[in-house]
Amino acid sequence: MLTVFLATIGMIAAGAGSWAGYLRVTGNIHEVEAGKVYRSGQLSPSQLASLLREKRIRTVLNLRGEKPGHSWYDEEIQVTRKAGARHISLPMSANVEPNEALLTSLIEALASSEQPILIHCEGGADRSGLASALYAFLKGGKSADEANGHLSFRYGHFPWLTSRTEAMDRTFWRVVSDWGRRPAAALKTPLSSGPKSNNEGDALSSFGGIIALVLFPPANKVNRIENASPPGLITPIGAGRPAPLQP
Repeated sequence: MLTVFLATIGMIAAGAGSWAGYLRVTGNIHEVEAGKVYRSGQLSPSQLASLLREKRIRTVLNLRGEKPGHSWYDEEIQVTRKAGARHISLPMSANVEPNEALLTSLIEALASSEQPILIHCEGGADRSGLASALYAFLKGGKSADEANGHLSFRYGHFPWLTSRTEAMDRTFWRVVSDWGRRPAAALKTPLSSGPKSNNEGDALSSFGGIIALVLFPPANKVNRIENASPPGLITPIGAGRPAPLQP
């Protein structure tokens, strides 16, 4: 019985590895929202240039962090600049839940960067999956369950056996749980149309201001996070209400 069990586990692991390998070779390129947000793994310079041109990408969101001196990073910067797009780097790990500052900056980038956006990490499965799920839930109008589909085996996300990438799933559901604790007035307001309540104090959040960020994004949000490693916290509630997010 134990032999059969171990053999089954081995077959599952082998299948997962084969699928992950295929996704890496092809770039793991997928659409999150048509014409607005795309996701991928680490692309070759030619793959990246082609995708930037084809989808008219205006922002590249790199979740591997700044790595000057590494060929993949230097080439990516060069290709992105040549295409006239903005490059943002955030130092995330697929195996560790991001801290408050880093998670806030990720949501900030997703909410405010010029679109179309390309989100990528190394394999395009875990960190990119979290970012895609957050975008789909917070700005794409998807339910939590629908958005969570971006963290699935289809994209190479495999948070089982010895994998520690379940950290991405835990992070997503933490944000979902926090979002559900918004005040009633805010719950009636779609993210894309901005807040209607004048009581900024109601936008409190047990998760360090993430919901306040989504409802009241700081005016200088993009410039402050470009190539951040990692950035500081968002502007405190009560420091002035900027314009709401645009759909």
